[in-house]
Parts: sequence; C-alpha cells; structure tokens
Amino acid sequence: MEIRKALIVGHGSIGIRHLTMFNTVFDSKIEIGVLRKKTKNPFQFVRYFYKKEEAIRWNPDVVIVASPSNTHSEYIESFNSKHLLIEKPCILDSNDLSLLTNHNTNKVLKVGYNYRYHPEFKRLKQYVRENNIVEFQLYHSDYLPNWHPWEDYKDSDVARDGVGFTLCHGLDVILETLGNDFIKSLKIKNESNLDLSTSTRMIGEGKSGDIKINFDIRCDDQKNSHFFVLIKDSLGSTIKFDFNDKSYVRNNTFIEQMKDFQMNIKMKNEFAQSIQEECNRAEEIIKICQM
Repeated sequence: MEIRKALIVGHGSIGIRHLTMFNTVFDSKIEIGVLRKKTKNPFQFVRYFYKKEEAIRWNPDVVIVASPSNTHSEYIESFNSKHLLIEKPCILDSNDLSLLTNHNTNKVLKVGYNYRYHPEFKRLKQYVRENNIVEFQLYHSDYLPNWHPWEDYKDSDVARDGVGFTLCHGLDVILETLGNDFIKSLKIKNESNLDLSTSTRMIGEGKSGDIKINFDIRCDDQKNSHFFVLIKDSLGSTIKFDFNDKSYVRNNTFIEQMKDFQMNIKMKNEFAQSIQEECNRAEEIIKICQM
C-alpha cells in the first residue's frame, strides 16, 4: 500500500517534532495533515483540521497520535483502520485495552517508547545478556515547573495522569530488559508534591529472579538528574548507563523510531502478534501505575 497522507493528532512539542521530521524519513511527497484545537496555521506545508470528522474524511493512511494522553483512546478507536503510532502512555485505563486488540491486524500499531532506540539502551541490554546481574537501579528525574515552560505545571500531564504514566519510559526499559516477573513482587510508594493531588514521585522495589530492582521516577521540585540506570553484577562491578549523555543527539531516537515504524508498514504482514504485545505492555504499565 502506498502511503500518500499522514495525519498528526496534536500540535504540542512532540506533535511538532513528528510533523517536522516525517518527510525526512518517509517520502517527501506525502501530504501531512494536523488535527489540533487552536485555529492557527504556523506551518505552510501542513494541512490543518480543527474537527475530528474533517480529518477522518481526509482519509489518511498513517496517523500519529500525539495529543494529551487522556484523549488517546478516542483517536485509537476513530482511526483503528489506519497505521498508528501512539505516543506513550498508550492508554490510561484497562477498560480501553480492547481498543488495541480490536485494531485492524493488517495495519501497524506501535507505541512511541523512543528510549528503545537509544544507544545506551542497546548497550544496557547487551550488558545484561552477557553478565550475571544482581541489582538494577533506575532513576528518572525532571524538574516539573520548567518541564514545559509554555504551560502551568498544574495543567500538565503529570498533574492529570501522575508521574508513572507520564514518565513511563523507565518502566518500559525495565520491562524490555528484565521481563515482567518483577511485577508480582513489586512494592510501590507514591508521593505528591507541588500542591498536586496526583503522584509526582514513584518509588518501586521488587525482584526478577535473583535480581534486585529499584526505581525512582519523579517529576517535581527536585533538580534534574534526567535518566540513567546503574547495574551491579556478581563480580562487584557497577556500571552506569546515562541516557542523558550529551554526546547523543536526542532527536535521533525519534528518527530511528520513525524508521522502524516505516519498516513495519513496508513489511505488509498481519500484525496481530505485535498488536498483542503492545496491548500486554499497556496493561503492565497500567497495573504498575495503579498500585
């Protein structure tokens, strides 16, 4: 199937990132549309829509869902016959898992965990495969008041969804690296800060076999430490995997993610298995965030 039209749902920072790099990965002749609320047209090469029904009638082949996370389920359902790339978190409620399993199995459905395409993640997975690991520590910290300078932090995703959903990159890294067995032993402590009723810090501890797992994910008033993993092996060695290393270009993870999305579309397979895998991951994230 030839890709002729791509729709980006949402015009925030991540939506703009996708629309400005889409044609650098896909064919430059592909038409790009954007569905947004504000009636502004800042990009001349984009066709703007302000009603969902108009975007549906435009009949895009590919849809990237980069709207607020509490709207994802609506767009997954509305565009279930299209190739979908959904920004994380995919969904927020287990009642919406059926929207994923009901997706057209002849179309790609991927969730945008761009840290999977980070060089440090590849190095981390290789190290865990080749060494006897005894401890896995993950830290992710962002200073919430400056996280999105253009918005009041009290209106942010963290304020609405909690830090676990908003910064679920780290949970995905643990699950991709060590599997999901640790969920059975997992103990979670949630803390709130900055006058928010939702969790702004999630502290977890559990075990995957003999591997001790600790994570600290926070988006509050603490100084950024960004994202890193500490591994301890049975020989007493400690190694750090720094996802914020300045030698890495952050946008490259999004480009590699888009290339992977494109490759999957070109495969023209039935995607039932990969859709189920995305459904399983969404369910795991929801289970952890609701502990």
